[in-house]
Amino acid sequence: INLPAPEKILDVGCGPGNSTEVLQQRWPKSTLFGLDSDSAMLETASKSGIVAEWILADAGNWNPLQQFDLIFSN
Repeated sequence: INLPAPEKILDVGCGPGNSTEVLQQRWPKSTLFGLDSDSAMLETASKSGIVAEWILADAGNWNPLQQFDLIFSN
């Protein structure tokens, strides 16, 4: 994929942050957000060293207050 660097990236269902880390490596200047409904997964992600804002919410009924340039879900 040849995309310009997105400013804000949302990783839906980020779990422990594995895919969030790949997104960080691909676009290191982007602001990352990881969304998951499992607090234990987000705790693991927050300790991974990945610079992101971790959001505890159910993607099915979450209403974001901002827009994202790229939304990723694995």
